[in-house]
Amino acid sequence: MNNRLYLIVIPIALTGIVLTILAFNTINHHERDVLYATFNIAAANRIEHIEDRINLHLSSVNVIKALFESQQTVSRDNFKKFVAPILEQNPAIRALEWIPKVSFADRQGFEEKARHDGYEGFHLTELSPDKEITRALERAFYFPVYYVEPYSGNERVLGFDLGSNPVRLTALETARDSGKITLSEPITLVQSGKTGILVFNPIYRGETSLDTVQQRQDNLHGYALGVIQIDKMIISANSSRADITEIDDIDFYLYNSPQTQSSQLIYLYNAQTGQNGTAPQLGEADMVSSFNFKRVIPVGQDDWLIVAKPNDPSKFSKTGWQAWLAIFTGSILTCLVCLTLASNINRRAKVEKLVEIRTQELENTKNRVLSIIENTSEGVITINRMGIIETVNSATEAMFKYQRDEMIGHNIKMLLPATERGAHDGYLAQSDRLTSRVINQARDLYGCRKDGTLFPMELVVSIMEHDGEKNYIGILHDITERKEVEKAKHEFVSTVSHELRTPVTAIKGALGLLRGGAIGDIPEKMYDMLNIAYTNSDRLVLLINDILDVEKLEAGKMDMKMMPVDMGELLKKAIVNNEAYGKMLHVNYHLSNIIDGIQVLGNADRLMQVLTNLMSNAAKFSPENSSVELSMTNSGDNVCIRVQDHGCGIPPEFEEKIFTKFSQADSSTTRAKGGTGLGLNISKSIIERHGGKIDFETELGSGTVFYFSLPTLET
Repeated sequence: MNNRLYLIVIPIALTGIVLTILAFNTINHHERDVLYATFNIAAANRIEHIEDRINLHLSSVNVIKALFESQQTVSRDNFKKFVAPILEQNPAIRALEWIPKVSFADRQGFEEKARHDGYEGFHLTELSPDKEITRALERAFYFPVYYVEPYSGNERVLGFDLGSNPVRLTALETARDSGKITLSEPITLVQSGKTGILVFNPIYRGETSLDTVQQRQDNLHGYALGVIQIDKMIISANSSRADITEIDDIDFYLYNSPQTQSSQLIYLYNAQTGQNGTAPQLGEADMVSSFNFKRVIPVGQDDWLIVAKPNDPSKFSKTGWQAWLAIFTGSILTCLVCLTLASNINRRAKVEKLVEIRTQELENTKNRVLSIIENTSEGVITINRMGIIETVNSATEAMFKYQRDEMIGHNIKMLLPATERGAHDGYLAQSDRLTSRVINQARDLYGCRKDGTLFPMELVVSIMEHDGEKNYIGILHDITERKEVEKAKHEFVSTVSHELRTPVTAIKGALGLLRGGAIGDIPEKMYDMLNIAYTNSDRLVLLINDILDVEKLEAGKMDMKMMPVDMGELLKKAIVNNEAYGKMLHVNYHLSNIIDGIQVLGNADRLMQVLTNLMSNAAKFSPENSSVELSMTNSGDNVCIRVQDHGCGIPPEFEEKIFTKFSQADSSTTRAKGGTGLGLNISKSIIERHGGKIDFETELGSGTVFYFSLPTLET
């Protein structure tokens, strides 16, 4: 077997040699594609920065428009202060201007106002045919430069009518009719001699509708104008880029139209100099070359074409060292793979032997576990989330008198009394919500044998998850004998308690008559003895009643008819019922944090019994003229009721047995405060019968808080 496996090494070695040669050729042929992809990423990132920078500069006219639309009057000083930060942060913006619309009728008043503002000799101007600045001719409307920043160096343009130039007038009218930013044709800037563009943004009057072209023409107020120097804008975009790439020598060609055949090259960025280059415009062959990246970007109402091209395309045609590295690496890897494979073949044989041994051990362990489950005296049964029985053991067969095949594949309801089968479906549907109340908790219930007879059993349910599926394991124990013993004990205690209650009640009544003077005046010493006897008989009656309640709870005979109970209303009623008892002890009950509409499924009388026990205990152990606070909180699935006193607290040594039967802190407390020591035990049993929990928090000298939580009903 191993010798045949070693023969695999030879074809693998040959395959490694062939793959190494193929890798060399593949890398050699595809290096250009890798470089092209790298170039595209770098170019796309760079163009994205250029587009962002263009949009940033175009937005400057938007903020000026917002200024004029938000204020009825914008003074020259306000305009200067407003645009100063924009100009400082964006050197590519050579000027920002306000261009009002002035009719011929308003021309004289407009010029006089400007001269009044300190511009002596101000009048509207235009270029004469010989390129000299002269007074503007008569026309219906003028679009003069009125505010311009920076003012220094731009004095000559003040009052210049942009509408006197047909090309710029076309741009003005296009912006006015569309309501959008419009760019002029590329111009040569007077200040720098560089190529630039004029950006027009129309500004309209008031809150009038601007839905139609006619409405926009009638309500035009003027224009926000930006003068942008293209080379500064592109250079700043490249100098501030955030991409990190080895490809830095990329030239950028900027065209004012996406159609390369008719578009005009308005700017060329040369990567070597970082400035406007002198390379010729790209030809048709250059535009279809693999090593260029094109993107059309919207600029106002126009579209510009940006083409990225390597400054030195020859570097992309060279064969790199990676191909030769592939030869070397492939040879080394082939040798390593062959050596590793030979080693693994030897190791595999050892692992297979070890797996065989471990598999046999696991099989033996599995058989032992199955044997233990099969032969245990407890019934073991597993079901899935739908309640379908999957496995049972022999004890389960003996317990229910069914054969294994008669149970597997059927619903677990077949093993329950007929009266409980309908409720079981709802229980499974809410299994996730009720998990904390039933999982790993021993429960007493009745099972139904094949012949229909019922028997008591104890059930403990655990969760088992396998491959994401949740199943349940039930451990069953026939408790018929235990129930019979408990029944005899309960009947004995109940009988004795009932037999005691009648004579004790009679004794209490007789003592009450004597105290009340039914047979005449009683000596003072005898009256004290009667009081002691009456008080102790009263305690004895309470003790008998509590013992009967305990026995009823343990025997499952306590009246627990469950109905929806509004906990807020129950707390209010508890305050009313116990108010007189509190006044007798000079303690006030205070209710806070009541949440209306919170309901639980429970027995109102028994829950009131719990509240009465807790409230009476709190009052008994509170100092005079203090208060006992009742409150409630809701966590979504559970409602928590808190009863807080400001008494002496519970001693640490007594905390562990606070809920046990006949528990009092000490005998002197029992005499001073009264009580049977069964109230908290009964309260704990009642709360647990409701599926809740009860506990306490205490601090010596500061008081105690008893609280219980119950699952809420879904509303």
